Amino acid sequence: MVVSTAGWSLAGVTNDYVKISRYKGLEIQKVTETEVTDDAVQSQIDTVLSSHAVKTVVTDRAAQSGDWVNIDYSGMIDGVAFDGGTASGQDLQLGSGSMIPGFEDAIAGHASGEQFEFDLAFPDPYTPDTTKSGVTAHWTIMINSIYTETNPELTDDFVKNEIGLDGVATVDEYKDMIKESLEKSAAATATQTRQKEVFSALLANTTVLQYPQDKIDAQCQSYRDMYQQYATMYGVDYETFLEGQLGMTEDQFEEKIQEVSKTAVEEQLIMEAIADKEKLTVDDAYYNANRDQFATDHGFTDADEMEQSYDTDTLQNAMEEGRVLTFLVDHSREVDQVTDTDSSNAFATNLYDTLYGINPSIVKGLTVGSIVFFCIAMMVIAAIAIISMWILFLKAGEHGWAAIVPFYSAYVLFKITWGNGWFFLLSFIPIAGAVIWIITLVKLARAFGKGNGFAVGLVLLSFIFMLILSFGSAQYIGPVVKKKEAKAEIPAEEPVQDAAGTDSTAETSAEEASAEEAPAEEASAEEASTEESSDEHDESAEIK
Repeated sequence: MVVSTAGWSLAGVTNDYVKISRYKGLEIQKVTETEVTDDAVQSQIDTVLSSHAVKTVVTDRAAQSGDWVNIDYSGMIDGVAFDGGTASGQDLQLGSGSMIPGFEDAIAGHASGEQFEFDLAFPDPYTPDTTKSGVTAHWTIMINSIYTETNPELTDDFVKNEIGLDGVATVDEYKDMIKESLEKSAAATATQTRQKEVFSALLANTTVLQYPQDKIDAQCQSYRDMYQQYATMYGVDYETFLEGQLGMTEDQFEEKIQEVSKTAVEEQLIMEAIADKEKLTVDDAYYNANRDQFATDHGFTDADEMEQSYDTDTLQNAMEEGRVLTFLVDHSREVDQVTDTDSSNAFATNLYDTLYGINPSIVKGLTVGSIVFFCIAMMVIAAIAIISMWILFLKAGEHGWAAIVPFYSAYVLFKITWGNGWFFLLSFIPIAGAVIWIITLVKLARAFGKGNGFAVGLVLLSFIFMLILSFGSAQYIGPVVKKKEAKAEIPAEEPVQDAAGTDSTAETSAEEASAEEAPAEEASAEEASTEESSDEHDESAEIK
């Protein structure tokens, strides 16, 4: 989208609080929407079909690569069993590379009902527990059963009887529905990217003249209330919580929330100034006239359901910010290379927008060398985070590779936490999106059987607690969904397992894995169990 600025006034707006030198005709990096290919559609279909795979028990031959086996195993080092080295009823696909090298190969060639033993060393290095690097363990395996899985054929009857979506009765209609859903998701993502770009450019053209103290105070109080609530959930007093979880004294915390509150208020002041100038404010009349559309656009069945989750003031502010951002994008210019003179400020703003809790003034002061080092460090952290998410998805019975697919990874995360993957579109709501992510982390903790204390850790120290959840013994039990939440649907039906009619609360739970004591490359697999009676198994074995 390249928009001409001919005829536009590039004058800004100034009030008692902010001076915006320019907000029309801002240059932003050209955004290319992801093309929805036939392969992308087929990938979604394959996911649905795999959730309806037909299991066939094998009794007339030994296990071979590609087969699924249900096994009991135990490992011993120097005659002593180690924590996490024993599991019962573990489902494992041979050839998946889920376990340490050689483990699956040792099972191939043995028949159902057979018990056998072998020696196998942990790889060197063995990252989950370096004390086991290169150490040989003695393994005892019992094969309980061998089975194969075959995906059903996608036919009109399958679409009608198994998927059961209203208005979708044929294969072609189902493919069209999936494509439309993916296109909507791609468009929403492109819109969000443009909005981030234009807001970053806007900040580079804005000077805050003064901060209204009442707004700063109100924002600070909201942070205090939130963290006091976390402390209560943790069962400790406020001061102990801040020192133990954030490593801050109460005075240091006050300084931090003053900084963060100023950033939040700055955004609010900018939005309000442009909304007033361009007559984009959202009053009660505008809100009431557009509340239903706003609700369905953000994944709710209707406005009443949306208003049970958020107060009207929050929704009106979100709607107003959405109008302003849309206006800014519509009046921006997409270019191959941004030529703004204040590019360093724009870079710092983008970096701040990406990294939680980093003060933009600090980022602006970095040298080029520091920035390069910083970016490399963040790439390493990102790689670890992807591995962690990959393992979480496997534990939840999803494809691990979803962790490296943009947007689909968010879809899967929301699916295993909310029960509806398309709820990830709610995170696009300005301001409220941050709250949605906090709620999602709380739901993630509960979906793996963790309590409020762990949920607080996920919110405050996401990277560390995500590693604990992935490499630890947490077992996936499914999303904790209220009835009202379970009914919430986005207009475009889901093109994955839930869209196929699979009850996400009845998905199989994953194995308990030990990050320190396990034969799996990243963690050991414990017994997989289901919340309902079914023949479906869980892709519980971990990745390399």
